[in-house]
Amino acid sequence: MYEVPAQDAPLGQGDILRGPFVFPYTHNPAEELMIVREQAVLAQREIADAWSTGSEVVVLPAQRTDFAIVLSNTCDLVGDDRREPLEFVKIGAILPLDSILHERERGNCRRNRFFRYHYLRADGANNIQESYVHFGLTALVRHEALLEWRQNRVLALLSPHKENLGHRFGEFFSRVAVP
Repeated sequence: MYEVPAQDAPLGQGDILRGPFVFPYTHNPAEELMIVREQAVLAQREIADAWSTGSEVVVLPAQRTDFAIVLSNTCDLVGDDRREPLEFVKIGAILPLDSILHERERGNCRRNRFFRYHYLRADGANNIQESYVHFGLTALVRHEALLEWRQNRVLALLSPHKENLGHRFGEFFSRVAVP
């Protein structure tokens, strides 16, 4: 299921990185955003030039994890003669399986019966416990920053497991709601 990637191997889908990582989210999109400026936290309405550079540092609730996995397609991470790599790479939170409270639900996760999770076996040699990828808890990371973080890769999913991850991730987001 896993291999230890060479330090100089290109970054790819299914690469597991040791963190820490944070996955921000918004409790209520109607709440005013709080922006961090010069050692202060201010409401965006109090800052005349808020968002003038296109981005800001904002205060959001976040969940911290020790591991994350690359969800973006490998072909989008490696540039070629025709195109540049993506500017932002999608990563997903890896959470310990025992964070799922009920054993029956853990068993369903192990069999990949939940659309929102993808099961990952333990790897004792690399100190990774039985876990799952939470497809609803994702973040974007600048490609350059992730390349600098590449030395923190601990494992990479082997084929066909990385393709299965990508397929399940796409399936999670492309489901059609029915009554």
